Amino acid sequence: QIFQKFECRDQVDGGIVQNVVRWSIPSILE
Repeated sequence: QIFQKFECRDQVDGGIVQNVVRWSIPSILE
């Protein structure tokens, strides 16, 4: 269960990072 929790957490954190990158790149380009 502990390992599954870490895996889910990594996926969530990775999704958040991707969203931040998607939002920040257009702002930088503009």
